[in-house]
Amino acid sequence: MSKRKDYYKVLGVDISASTRDIKKAYKDLARQYHPDKVHSSKEKAENEDKFREIAEAYEVLNDDEKRGAYDRGEDLDQQGGGGGWGHPGQHFQQQQGGFQYTFHFG
Repeated sequence: MSKRKDYYKVLGVDISASTRDIKKAYKDLARQYHPDKVHSSKEKAENEDKFREIAEAYEVLNDDEKRGAYDRGEDLDQQGGGGGWGHPGQHFQQQQGGFQYTFHFG
């Protein structure tokens, strides 16, 4: 079974969603799952994981080139999927087959 994430499902949008719809879904979910919104350690860790997943989905679906490759089923890791991607407030690094996120809040 594939370990590939369904980024459309992560953001709660349809495959035909516009860039505007994707951005709105991302902002709403990022606000909802922002780690600074909770106080307990367990909830904070859960929100951090969900927040990372939301950011990863947005990074792919908000970029026409990456979204096209994703929709075609191409392996984004093999294309240097982590290098150079960025969004204000976060830093991505390619790590042996996955992503490492470092968020800078504030």
